[in-house]
Amino acid sequence: MHVEQAPAPRLPVSRGERAVVLALVFGFVGLLGADLASGFSVNKLGAVFLLGFWLPMLAVHALGHALAARLVGWRLVELGIGFGRELAGFRVGTLRVCVRTLPLEGYALVRAGSARNARAKRALIYLAGPLANLAVVGAIAPTLAWSLPAAQDGVATLAARGLAMAAAMAALCALVPYRSAGNPSDGLALLECAFASDETVRERLAWPFLSEARRLIAGEQLPPARELLEQGLAHLPGEERLVGARAVLLAAEGDPPAAYAALEALGAPEDKPTALRAELISDAAWAVLLGQDEALLGDALRAAGRASELCPDDPHHEILLGRAAFERGQHATAYASLMSAYKRTHDADQEAQCIAYLALVCRALHQADRATPFGDYAARFAAALRGRPVPPALRERVLGGRGPL
Repeated sequence: MHVEQAPAPRLPVSRGERAVVLALVFGFVGLLGADLASGFSVNKLGAVFLLGFWLPMLAVHALGHALAARLVGWRLVELGIGFGRELAGFRVGTLRVCVRTLPLEGYALVRAGSARNARAKRALIYLAGPLANLAVVGAIAPTLAWSLPAAQDGVATLAARGLAMAAAMAALCALVPYRSAGNPSDGLALLECAFASDETVRERLAWPFLSEARRLIAGEQLPPARELLEQGLAHLPGEERLVGARAVLLAAEGDPPAAYAALEALGAPEDKPTALRAELISDAAWAVLLGQDEALLGDALRAAGRASELCPDDPHHEILLGRAAFERGQHATAYASLMSAYKRTHDADQEAQCIAYLALVCRALHQADRATPFGDYAARFAAALRGRPVPPALRERVLGGRGPL
């Protein structure tokens, strides 16, 4: 690949670049503090209280979702705080919390129990978040003097007003219909509950099981992946997305023939709706890659390419296309697909996969043409693996310098 033909890279952030960003952030905070201290007046605290109560109101919002989910026998399994790239992820019990670049709003991912009356249950869960925020407004409303800020306002008045505004804004922002990291806001989820087709509702019910199963399989955590998929199929019998994921799991467990047979039993993918078709074609490619079936790598490459064409907004398919291309020795295609997925994904686990395989691909490109900058790229991607959720076998492959299958 010639350098001028290569897609513009997004490289992992270096220590120096991170230091510059931190210096700018601390500089901004310092200037804000200096402004508050210079000619200080109590009224300047209004914006501080609004910002200070914002994250607690997101926590109240999440609590509303969690309580409603528990009431109907479902479970809140993922809470996203903010838009953009995932900066950090952690667990509170079984709840996965993702903190993203701009902590202005977020999303909730609920896992279904019984699918009976699914529309009504899902609507109640997603409505509960904004209602929890509005309950805070209602609770403190009697203490507020609903008037414009005045010079004589005390700290308690400003704090109460900031709390009310943060709670009201959190409720209103959540009701705006949009998607964050592929997941619907409360407002969009409510519209889906009212107007979406049965196929779309079933897809949304399957997604929390499917997304976590993908994460577990990619992370080589196979027993919990099997337990999760069996749980999902118990609630959604015959759901083809989950059956396809279970076939991928069979390949990961060392039984590719059983995986292929399970996928064939689902029938021709061309007869399915577009999103489901892409999922099943992608599952076939993934099963070949996990089974390390060299004879079928060409079929896997074509399948992953077709899935990516059908659903270009899903980086999962692009990652599989990049992986299949790398294993076939088509490094230019692998680089283009993986770099595109790396630029677009907001998921930390997908990002880690992209970084690991880009390290391998860039090393191969550098070996083919040492006049390119791919040697530097490979080193930066390999260094960026530190602290990222990369499974041991893939990490060892990158650090050991192993090439295609």
